[in-house]
Amino acid sequence: MLLPLQTQLKRTEDDIAAVRQQISLASVMQQANKPIDGSDVTPNAVPNGFTQVLIESTMASVSQKSSSASSASESSYRSSFFFGGYSSSRSHRESIDSRESETRNVKIQIGMSIVKVSIGREWFNPGVFLLTKDMYNTSSKKIAPNQKGKPFQETRFNAMNDCVFPCFPVAFIIARDVTIKFSSDQAISRSFAQSVEDHSSSGGGFFIFGGSSSSSSSSASSNSRATSSANSVTVRFTSPQILGYYLEATPADESMTLSEVRNANGDYISILDFIKNFQSMLDDYNKTYNRETLQMYIPRNESSE
Repeated sequence: MLLPLQTQLKRTEDDIAAVRQQISLASVMQQANKPIDGSDVTPNAVPNGFTQVLIESTMASVSQKSSSASSASESSYRSSFFFGGYSSSRSHRESIDSRESETRNVKIQIGMSIVKVSIGREWFNPGVFLLTKDMYNTSSKKIAPNQKGKPFQETRFNAMNDCVFPCFPVAFIIARDVTIKFSSDQAISRSFAQSVEDHSSSGGGFFIFGGSSSSSSSSASSNSRATSSANSVTVRFTSPQILGYYLEATPADESMTLSEVRNANGDYISILDFIKNFQSMLDDYNKTYNRETLQMYIPRNESSE
C-alpha cells in the first residue's frame, strides 16, 4: 500500500521538476529575444525631423575613489571621459578622509533624439578655391594642402594643421532630450551615486555631453539633473547638445608664391619694386625740371631783394 504511493509521489516530483526546467528555459529564451528596454531613457515623443537613438553598453566595474585633505580650503581638478568636461571637488575639512567603493556590472543606457542641421551661407562660395591654380600667393602659408589622397590619414591631418583654411563646417548634429542611466543588478554604491549627483548639480558633463557652466562650482547653473535609487542613477539634460560637426575639406591650394614666380621669370617685377622704381623716377624728374619751374614763378619783389 505504501509503495505505490511513494512511486506516485516520485513521479509527481519529477513532473514538477520538468515543468520548472521548462519555465526556466522559456524565461532565458524570452530574456534573450527581448528588445532593449529604453523606456526610462527614451523621450515620450520624438519631435518632427528628429531620429530617436538608444545606445546600451555594459562596464565590468566602476571604481570611485575620493580623498580630501585641507586645513582651510583645497581644490582638486581632474578631467576624464566618464565625467566629461571640467569637474572639481572642494573640501574644507581639517582631516584626511579617503574612501573607495566599486560597483560591478554596470549597464549604461543613453537615449536621445538627434537631427542634422545644415549650415547655409549665401555670402560664402567655396568654388573660388578651385581657381587657385590661376592665382599668386604673397604668403608662404597655403590655404589648404596641395596633396591628394585619403583624407583620414595622420599625414593629411598634419598638413591641414599647417594651413590657413583647410576645412569648413557644412552641418552639425544636435541632440535633445538626452538621458543617461546607470543601473546594476546589485545595489549602486552610495559614493558613486553621490559623485554623479554632485557632478551633475555643479554643471559637469558626462561622456561627450557637457554641462552649461564652464567651471564646476556650487553656484554655477546646470542644464542637467540627476536622480538615484537603490539600483540605478539617472541623469537628464534639459538643454540641447551639439554632438559634432560635418566638415568639408577645402580644395587643394595650387597657387604659386611670388618668390617662386620671380625665380622662374627673370623679367618679373613685384608691385613693391615697381613702386620703389616709380618713386625714384619721380625724384629724379623733380630734381631736374621742377626746380627751374619753381624759380620762374618767384615774385619780383622777392627776386629784387
